[in-house]
Amino acid sequence: MKTPLHLICLLALIAVGLWICWPAPKYAEQGRGQGARKNVAGAEPRIALVIGNSAYVEGALANPVNDARDMDATLRQLGFEVSSGVNCNRRQMEDLIREFGRKIRGGGVGMFYFAGHGVQVGGANYLIPIGAVINGEAEVKYEAVDAGFVLAQMEEAQNRLNIVVLDACRNNPFARSFRSSSSGLASIDAPVGTLIAYATAPGRTASDGSGRNGLYTKELLAAMRIPGLKIEDVFKQVRTEVRRQSNNQQIPWEASSIEGDFYFSTPGVRPAPAAPTSAPAAPTPAPTTISAPESTLEDMLRQAEVLLRRRDYDGVIKAAQQALIADPNSGVAYRFLYRAYLRQGDTDRGNQARDNALRLLKAPKNAMEYEARGAVRHDIDRERAIADYSEAIRLDPKYVEAYANRGVAYTEKNEYDMAIADYNEAIHLDPKYSTVYLRRGITYAKKNLYDRAITDYSEAIRLDPKRAEGYTARGTAYFTKGDFYRAIEDLSEVIRLDPKSVTVYDLRGHAYFGMKDYDRAITDYSEAIRSGPKSAEAYTARGIAYFTKGDFYRAIEDLSEAIRLDPKSVDAYNLRGNAYLVMKDYSRAIADCGEASRINPKFASAYRCLGNAYLYMNDYNRAIADLSEAIRLDPNLTSAYQIRALAYRKIGRKDLAEADERTAKSLSGK
Repeated sequence: MKTPLHLICLLALIAVGLWICWPAPKYAEQGRGQGARKNVAGAEPRIALVIGNSAYVEGALANPVNDARDMDATLRQLGFEVSSGVNCNRRQMEDLIREFGRKIRGGGVGMFYFAGHGVQVGGANYLIPIGAVINGEAEVKYEAVDAGFVLAQMEEAQNRLNIVVLDACRNNPFARSFRSSSSGLASIDAPVGTLIAYATAPGRTASDGSGRNGLYTKELLAAMRIPGLKIEDVFKQVRTEVRRQSNNQQIPWEASSIEGDFYFSTPGVRPAPAAPTSAPAAPTPAPTTISAPESTLEDMLRQAEVLLRRRDYDGVIKAAQQALIADPNSGVAYRFLYRAYLRQGDTDRGNQARDNALRLLKAPKNAMEYEARGAVRHDIDRERAIADYSEAIRLDPKYVEAYANRGVAYTEKNEYDMAIADYNEAIHLDPKYSTVYLRRGITYAKKNLYDRAITDYSEAIRLDPKRAEGYTARGTAYFTKGDFYRAIEDLSEVIRLDPKSVTVYDLRGHAYFGMKDYDRAITDYSEAIRSGPKSAEAYTARGIAYFTKGDFYRAIEDLSEAIRLDPKSVDAYNLRGNAYLVMKDYSRAIADCGEASRINPKFASAYRCLGNAYLYMNDYNRAIADLSEAIRLDPNLTSAYQIRALAYRKIGRKDLAEADERTAKSLSGK
């Protein structure tokens, strides 16, 4: 499996193509098979249509396509069946709306979302499609889509609830040719059972935004995911945040005639980041002071075991010390001291306790002593530890800790099926042991069974909702699956529980990068760099984000620092070489990519970079040689074929150029 850093390196070097609006069936069909699911609130259908238009000839917008994609993904995760279109012309928009109208006739909840330009004419609101030619107000109704067309479809469907969200109150690009000076959208009455939400108040305009999303949609996406918020409270929260962040310049507005309750995210399903909800209380720690006269030695040791499960390390130490008062030769008590001291970072005391345990457990007499010796041997002699755990299980077939710890040992040996069998037995014996679910999830993840891993992590979180490791593990699994939204939710919860989790900032940065939210990625990488030890990977990651944003000077600064910290960082040399290449500093590009290929002679991307640089320097034979090596190392490297085709044309080898172009076309699926 590639590391997150390798993944974002690949993303950074992939050319981003233009999105055009296919009348959404293909885009929507993908969601039905993959992202859509039954409404988490029950059997009531949830149907949505999402449209985002950015590529206007007049008044092009940065955010609507991103807004639509992100709204599509969020609605799918919230149980909606979603049809989508981006950069749609009028006919495509109307076809999508008609199809949406047919779908919602089955009842349930319908939601229409539009991001792009919108104008009001004569008290009616019009959504501007791509390709509209509007030279005056009289032409609007012939070139644009009347928002009333959407409402008519909803009224005819007569379903329980309809939601219309119009992030379409941006500046009118045709204002100069309009007689009236009206800006923004007009307020229209909501039919019964309908809520109409505007990005800003009637007659006002909204900002397109400077980040990945417009301000309104960014806050709406966040609020929709908060479990237990009624729909009216979702929009109240959005209004509060947008008004605050815009310094009262933008105030969202709704018109509503809905009846009954609706939740985008069902109460109690999942806490969302940035909107903390009251999590279930953790189990109250057991008493940590034990009275020797009233408790047997075994009682004290069992108490230490329970406290260790709860990660109450001070309590473990007190219980173990009390046991040693009762029996100074208890090797099992020293076993608990060993684990507790190590968890607290007290290595010296931990090692001393381990040595005492090994000295006193030379001849174990029962299952608890065999398990204890296995635990203290675990880090120094795994095979003998497994033998001890196995003997403990033979003597006591219901010894949960022995199964759990033997499962860890098997996982460390890469014997995953053996480990899972042990975890299964431990869970069978104690279904509420959260740590075992976490460990089994880690083992499933090592087998690339991420859905099973996520199921186990979720159960571990349910049993112990304040344990950061569960959210970290699940967030990592979601990231690996490419579900960046959920990864960010979980990693944000880790940061809430433990703000000093430096590595989590780094991973959340990777997730933001995967969502193309480079500004937030840079913020997280910067926090990781500020809070933790200086790491070449963190500087490389931030450098990649700057590179992808087109800020090549800052990218080179960070990549240079990464190289200083790790002179053998292939990724840093390769990315810095590519940054120099874009800046047309071909000599430095060749030096860096050449160093990357020297450090790792099997790194195809480095040879592609070299070939590209030599092509720009008109050294076509060298370009062809390096690009051929890149292709030999990675026969699926589409861009290497494309660049080599250019080099072949420069030397008059049209036949070879055409062969490379055919191969590149085949690989890209075009």
